[in-house]
Amino acid sequence: MTGVILAGGSSDRMREPKHLLVMGGQTLLARAVARLRPVVSGIVVSGGGDAAGQWDTITDTFPSGGPLAGIHAALAATGDTCVVVACDMPFFSPGLLALMEQEMGDALVAVPKVGPYHEPLHAVYRPECENYIRALFEDARAGYAGSDDAAARAPNARQAQSPRVADLFPRVKVHVVEEDVVRRFGDPGTIFFNINKPRDYVAALQTLERMEGLRDPS
Repeated sequence: MTGVILAGGSSDRMREPKHLLVMGGQTLLARAVARLRPVVSGIVVSGGGDAAGQWDTITDTFPSGGPLAGIHAALAATGDTCVVVACDMPFFSPGLLALMEQEMGDALVAVPKVGPYHEPLHAVYRPECENYIRALFEDARAGYAGSDDAAARAPNARQAQSPRVADLFPRVKVHVVEEDVVRRFGDPGTIFFNINKPRDYVAALQTLERMEGLRDPS
C-alpha cells in the first residue's frame, strides 16, 4: 500500500505555497509524510515543486487536472493501492485510513462521509481505478477539444472542465465509511480540516497547540 500526498494546487487564497507552511517545526509536506509513513510501505508526492525533491515525486499525465490527476498519476506510477491525503489537511487520521483499506473488501474506493459530504482527499483507491480515471479525463478533454464555444476553449477553461474526484464514484464500487466510524478516530471537523486561507492556518496552529497541551503531562 502506497501513501500519496497531494501537494499541488495554486494556493491562491493562501498567497504562499501551502505545503511549505510550518507546523510543529515541520512543513505541512514533511508533517504529512511523517504521519502517513507508519501505515504504508512507501510514499510518493504529487506536486510540491523543488521542496518535494527529497521524496519520490510523480508528474501528472493530465496537466491542470486537479486532485484527480494527481491520484491518477500515483495509481499509474505505482500500480498499487493508494492511500491519498491532501498535504493541507494537517490532522488527517492514519489509523482511520488503515482501517478503511482493511475493510473495503472488493470495492475500488473507500471514502469517508460526514453528513452529506464525502472526503475524497482522505481516501483509498485500488489500482483498477486508474483506467476509470483515464476514461473520465479522455471524455472531458474530447468535449473540450470539440467545443464550438470560444469561451469553453480558453486556456483557463481546461482546468474548470476537468473531472472532479467525485465523478469517479458512480463508475466504481465504493465503500463508504460512515460518520460513526470516523468518530472513533477523532472529531471529523478536526480530521478533515484543511488550510485554504491565512485564517485557517492560524486556526490549525491553535488546534495543534491545544493538542500538544493535552499531551503535556505537566
